[in-house]
Amino acid sequence: MWRGFKLISDDSHFEGSPDQWRSYVPKEFQAYMPRIVKLPNGGDAWETPGDPPTRMGLGLNLAMGRGWENLKVSGISYDEPGIVGTGDGQQRLLEMDRDGIDAEVIYTPVGRGFRTAPTEASHAIAQAYNNWLSKEYCAPDPNRLLGLGMLPSGSVENAVAELKRIKGMPGIYGVHLHEWPAGGLGPSPEDDIFWQAAVETGVPLTVHIRFGGGVEADRPRIDPTSGPMAPINTMLTKIAYPTAYCMTQLITNRVFDRFPSLRISFAECGASWVPFYAESADTNYFRHRHWAQIALDHEPSHYIRRNFLFGMQDDYAAIKIRDLIGVDNLTWGTDFPHVACDWPHSDRVLEKMFAGVPAEDIRKIVGGNLARHLGLDPAKAAARPVPIAAE
Repeated sequence: MWRGFKLISDDSHFEGSPDQWRSYVPKEFQAYMPRIVKLPNGGDAWETPGDPPTRMGLGLNLAMGRGWENLKVSGISYDEPGIVGTGDGQQRLLEMDRDGIDAEVIYTPVGRGFRTAPTEASHAIAQAYNNWLSKEYCAPDPNRLLGLGMLPSGSVENAVAELKRIKGMPGIYGVHLHEWPAGGLGPSPEDDIFWQAAVETGVPLTVHIRFGGGVEADRPRIDPTSGPMAPINTMLTKIAYPTAYCMTQLITNRVFDRFPSLRISFAECGASWVPFYAESADTNYFRHRHWAQIALDHEPSHYIRRNFLFGMQDDYAAIKIRDLIGVDNLTWGTDFPHVACDWPHSDRVLEKMFAGVPAEDIRKIVGGNLARHLGLDPAKAAARPVPIAAE
């Protein structure tokens, strides 16, 4: 059944060692690069200067290939043979073939740690990663390996410069937002410089679950004497979910009133919660907009349907209520090689989730909607199915 559709995953990750692209970083900024350290249990962990080592080290993010019965939270080393998701682009293509995936978006494994680095170092490291991504990792087949560029932290001017630089680089199809474009944990007026550049360049924007500091970053902005923003964001969101709160921040800061054509893809967020979120956001906007001193051009559900894509792995409920969400707003991904994925048996999940669903809806969700967002011609993602042996 699935060989009749182009399967384009909206969510996979490069989980290899930073040593693979370290040589691209200029010598004067090497001190700010993440490095691999050994934990007492013999496993590896990432350490970024200025931040503590990853507490659990390599584990559930490199879960697949072991079988769920052999999952390890920590104690995994890059030195172990056969770890999926850690090799070069050629290895990734073989791993995709084994799962029957035609093309996949590849999220950056790093970015947040560079917030503590000087802006010039963050910019140089982002450039280095993007150069390596284009020249080496995605080079074996840039029509199937859909890399996402890293943005520098701490400077909206540097973020815009890198956004413009990567446009058209082979194998790079968009950028991964880790924080608000001006470098903060919450929105600021300077972000508009980046949003304007994104509209002008047409470089697609993608997010893995959320970006910025969420509700915790909003709390210090509460001013009970002048239309506090954090309370209205909390009331409109209504559900304790980071993607929804991030979306609410974008909406209440009127980003889409100023830039109506801007569209953002959220990966690994699921979608069955979206109708309730949209409904409650509308209701509470009309209840609270006056004291909160906020006036939108449209009710929140308008932006939720127009300006966002929602990525899922196995959200069966979302498929059942897809018309309430909007079929054109749904994408699918594997989350390879993290524990949430089903590699190398994604077809089993797809078979169950899309049972009885019209072919045109399936085509959109498993690849067509994402291809449109990334400006990708689905026909170029040549299907290379490899039979999966029965177990």
